[in-house]
Amino acid sequence: MASISFRASDGTAFRFVDTKQLQDFVSSEISAWAWLSSLTNNNPAQQLYQHIVTPLSNALGYLRDQQPTPEILAALTPQVQSYFNIVPAVHPKSPLRNWLEKRSKEDPLEALYFLATVFQKQGALQRFTDNHGAQSSYASGIALGMGYVEGWKENEKAAASVAAARTSAEEAAASLAEIRELQSNAKSVAQSIEELDRTERATLAQLLVTLRAENDALRGELRTEVDSTKAGLNAEWKALTATYDAQLALKAPANYWAIKRRNHANWVGGLSLLTSVTAIAGAFGLYQLAVGVFGALPVGTLPTWLQAISFALGSIVYLWTLRSLLRFVLSHAHLALDAAERRTMILSYLALIRKQGVKAEAMEQVFTSIFRPSGDGIVKDEGIPFPSLLELLAKRS
Repeated sequence: MASISFRASDGTAFRFVDTKQLQDFVSSEISAWAWLSSLTNNNPAQQLYQHIVTPLSNALGYLRDQQPTPEILAALTPQVQSYFNIVPAVHPKSPLRNWLEKRSKEDPLEALYFLATVFQKQGALQRFTDNHGAQSSYASGIALGMGYVEGWKENEKAAASVAAARTSAEEAAASLAEIRELQSNAKSVAQSIEELDRTERATLAQLLVTLRAENDALRGELRTEVDSTKAGLNAEWKALTATYDAQLALKAPANYWAIKRRNHANWVGGLSLLTSVTAIAGAFGLYQLAVGVFGALPVGTLPTWLQAISFALGSIVYLWTLRSLLRFVLSHAHLALDAAERRTMILSYLALIRKQGVKAEAMEQVFTSIFRPSGDGIVKDEGIPFPSLLELLAKRS
C-alpha cells in the first residue's frame, strides 16, 4: 500500500510507510500524554485531554479493530490530521513538546496550567481555574504560559514574563528555588524561540535574495525577448509598408493587364468560333461554286479560262479570309499571353518585396519587363499563308 503523510501546523512533515508504523506512533503518543490523563478529574485537564488525546484514541480504535481498507484509511486520516493541526504544535518534534516532557515529570500540575494557558491564549480552551488546589503550580504555570505566548518575540517580554512568574510564585508562597527554576525554564524557552526566530529571519533573507536574483534574471530575459520581438515587428512592418506602397503603385497596372488578358482571351474564343464557322461555310460555298462552274462540264474536257478564273478567285477569297481570321486569333492569343505574363511579373514582384528578396539590379529588370512597350500583336507577314502548287513542285524537284 502507499505511504501515509501528514503535515503539522508548524510545517513539520510526518510520513508513515504503512498502518503498522502509524499505529505504533499513535500508541506512543497516547502513552506520552498519560500524565495528562491522570489529572482529568477536573478542568482544565479534561478539556486538554479531549482536545489532544481524543483524536488519537479514535484513530487507534480504527487501527486496532479494522483492516486497513481504503474506507478505514479515509475515516482515520482526519482523526490523526486533527492531532497534527493543533496550534501550537504538540507533536514529538515541537519545542513545546520537549519542554512539557521535562516539566511534566517534575511538576505535572505546573505543566498542566502552563499548557492550558497557552491553549487559552490561542483560543482553543475556555477560561479555567485552579481545580486541584495547587496554588504555586497554578501561578507559575500561568506565568510560564504567558511567557511562552507573549514573551518569546523579544528578550524584554521574556524577562517581564519571568518577573511575573517570580511575583506570582512569591504571592503563592512558592520557594525561591522553584521561582529560579521557573525563570531558568522561561529563559530557555525564550532563547529557543529567539534562536528559531533568527533562523527564520536568515532563511527569509536568503529567500529574498534568491527571489530578487530570479526577478532580475526574468526581467532581463523579458527585456531581451521584447527587444527581439520589437525588432522583428519593425522589420515586418517595414516589409508590409513597402509591399503596401508597391501594391498601391502597381494595383492599377495589375488590374489593367488582368482586364486586357480577359478581353483578349474573349476575342480569341470568339474569333476561333468565327473562324471555324467561316471555314465550314466557306468550304460549303466553294463546293457549291465548283458545282455551279464545273458541274455541266463533260468528263475529260478542259475548263474555260472564265471557269478557272472564277473558281480561282473564289478559292483566293476563301483562303484570304481564313488567313486574316487566323492572324487575328493568333494576335489576340499573343496579346493575352503578354498581358498574363506582365500581371504574373507584377504579383511576383510584390511577393518578393514581402520577403525582402529583391535586389536593385533585379528590381530594374522587373520594372523593365513590366513596363516594356507592347505591340498590337498583329502578324506583319502579308504573303499567302499556304504555298502555291508551283512552290510545292519546286521543292519536290
